[in-house]
Parts: sequence; structure tokens; C-alpha cells
Amino acid sequence: MHRMMLVSLLLIGIIAAGCSSSYRTESEQPEKTPLVKKYSAEIKIADTIDNQKDTIEVLTLDKAVVIALANNPELVSYNLEIKALESVALQQGLSPNPELGVETENIFGSNNFTGFNSSETTLLLSQDILLAGKLNKQRRVAVLESDIAGWEYERKRLDLITNVRLVFIQAITLQRDINLTKELLKISNEFLSNINKRIEAGKVSPAEASRAKVIVSSLEISLTNYELSYRSVKRQLRALLGTDKYIFKEVSGKLKIIDVLPDFELLQEKLFQSPELAKYDKVFERQEAIIELEASKSVPDLNIAVGWRWLNETSDNAFVLGASIPLPIYNRNQGSLQEAKIRFDQKKSELLSDKNNLMSDYNTTYNNLISLSEALKKLNEESIPDAQNAFEIIRDGNLVGRFTILDVLDSQRTLFELQSEYLRTLQNYNIQLARLERLIGQNIENIK
Repeated sequence: MHRMMLVSLLLIGIIAAGCSSSYRTESEQPEKTPLVKKYSAEIKIADTIDNQKDTIEVLTLDKAVVIALANNPELVSYNLEIKALESVALQQGLSPNPELGVETENIFGSNNFTGFNSSETTLLLSQDILLAGKLNKQRRVAVLESDIAGWEYERKRLDLITNVRLVFIQAITLQRDINLTKELLKISNEFLSNINKRIEAGKVSPAEASRAKVIVSSLEISLTNYELSYRSVKRQLRALLGTDKYIFKEVSGKLKIIDVLPDFELLQEKLFQSPELAKYDKVFERQEAIIELEASKSVPDLNIAVGWRWLNETSDNAFVLGASIPLPIYNRNQGSLQEAKIRFDQKKSELLSDKNNLMSDYNTTYNNLISLSEALKKLNEESIPDAQNAFEIIRDGNLVGRFTILDVLDSQRTLFELQSEYLRTLQNYNIQLARLERLIGQNIENIK
């Protein structure tokens, strides 16, 4: 009776050892940052893209971001990485398989042991039992790895949105450069035509026509360069979209200016919600889980066995019971445990480094925005109006002979250069704005 109870208990132990860890296997995805949420929740692909058309006449920024988020292969890869790590977590929570073995003794010997008459055959079922909660601890570490991968996925989505915005800003700026240059080139050609008529009438020197042609030629070269750059930027944008399905002819959008930037300290608080820093809650939780796992490995695992033995010589049978455990005399996993504790301190240093880098980037970007905002104001309120006024005076003076055609072209070119400088400054302003919104993870207009 006692023998049967003992065997039953061992069998129950083997079955129980085969039960997997109860810790979760699916990762906890972080809450989306407002900038990601804007495009993944408020804007639907079906609302922004006509799926029955492969050609988009005009590509807006919102359409570009939505297409990129849905098709960018690097994002798809990050998402698959999370699923792969969830599978790792599932595997880490599974117990070792039991082993079934057969052993025959006392055969093919001498005298009475030449055949199978004196043989003893043993059928043995053994199982390793992981002690100190190793299964749960292993799975917990693996699941936290997938949680951290979720933050990396969120970071990558923010990076993609920002990269699309930066390329889009370039495209919008180049479109305006092209339009502005075409307008100036049209006016310059008209002036050149008037100069040629005056030369024929003997009113001006042919030298003025040559100088005017130099100006026109310079504008034509600039226009060609702008058009080449625009085509290159469109190719960059198509690459970011991650699909060749949609072909757009031009982009549409405005370069914006924030009337009043929120306070430095208010925006600074948003930095701590960025994926780069927010992930560290999970990072430290994972490191603590690793320390617990390495500590549990100092406890050796138990092996139990139960079996049945047949004694051929006497036609008797008997149960076989066994148990073994390693003696932790030399290896108690001291090195791995020490490493895990050092890694924990290392992550503290990495957090401090990432925080300092973010603060430095934020400080530089915020100050750049302030500086560029002042430059835009000066150009828009002083330099360009003064140049416009000078151009109009010289143009009107040319009609009464006070200024030459070349004076008109020079003043117009000065106005054009200031307008181009304003456009470059506005482009840089929007680039810095996109980078700042990447750091805080949301549009500045939504911050109060």
C-alpha cells in the first residue's frame, strides 16, 4: 500500500513538473504617444487614400505619414520582432520533457550470464524538476524583453513620422523655390526683351543686354538645380512610403510658424514621456527579473525517476524509485548573478546618459527655434518690405530714365534673394519644429 502511494506521488510530481509557467506571454504594448495616435487613430487610410487609384495627384503630409506607417518595411520588421519575442516567452515557460528509458543488465556475459536467463530489464521514467520558480522567472524575463521591444517600436514610429515630415518640408520648400524662380525668370526675360528693343532703337548699349543675359542664365541654372533636387526628394519620399503602389505628381502643404512657443519648462516635462526615457521602467523591471532568475539558478534542480523492473531468472518484478540533485559546491552561479547586478547599475548610467542627451538636444532645438523665429520676423517685417519698396522705386524710376534696366534687374534679384533667404529660414524653422515635436512626441499646438 505504501509502495503504491509513493509511486503515485512520484508520478504526480512528474506530471506537475510538466505544467508550464503561469506568467503571461503577450507583451504589454505602451500607450501611443499623441503624435503616433494622431495618425494611427484619427486618420484612416480609407479616408485619405482612394484605394482604386494608383496615382495620387497631390500628396499631403497626412496621406504620406499614413501610407508610411502602414507599409514601411522597417516598421513591419519591428512588429514581427515583438511577436517573435512573445514566442520566446512562451518557450521559456515550458518545462523540460520527461525521459523514458529502457535498460537491460546481466546479458552476453559468462557462465550463467551468457544469454538472457539472468537478465534484469528496467523501464524508467525520469523528470527534471526546476526549483526556485525558474520557469516563471525565465518567462518573466522574456516577456519583459517583448515589452521593451514595444517601446522600441513606438520610438521607430515616431522616427518614421519625423523623417517623412523632414523630407516633406524639403519638397514643399523646393516647390516654392521653383515657382519663385520661374516667376523671376519670366520677368527677367521680359526685361531682356525690352533691352533688345532699346538696343535696336539705339537707346542703350549692347553691353546691358550681355549683363542681363548673365542674370537670366544664372536664374535658368538655379531653376534646373531646384528641379533636379525636387525629383531627388520625391524619390526619398517614395522610399519612406515603403510601397511602389502609389505614384504622386506633386506634394501639397504649408510651412507653419508657431505664434508663441510654450514655455521651456512646460515642454521639458514632456520629454520624460518620450519612448527613449519611458522604456526604462520596463528596462529596470527586466534587470530585476534577471537578477532574480540568476539567483534562482544557485538552487540545483531535482531529478526524480520511477520505473518498473523485470527479473527474468526468477520471473519477479519490482518498482524502481530514484532521485538525484547536483551538489552546489563549486558552481553556484556566482558570476552570472554578479554580472546581472552590474548590468542593473549599467542601465542606471544609460538612463542618465539618455536623459542628458535628450536635454541637450531639446535645449539646442528650442533655442534654434527662438533664433529662427526672430530672423523670420525681421525678414518679413523689415528686410523684404524694404527691398520690395526699393525695387518699386527703381522700376518706376526706370520708366522716366532715372535708372537703367540693369538697376531694375539687380534690385529685383536682391528682393528675390531675400525672399529665398526667408524661405530657407522658414524651412529650417520647420525642420527644428519637427525635431522638437519628435522629442516630446506631440504637436506643439496641442500643448496648453
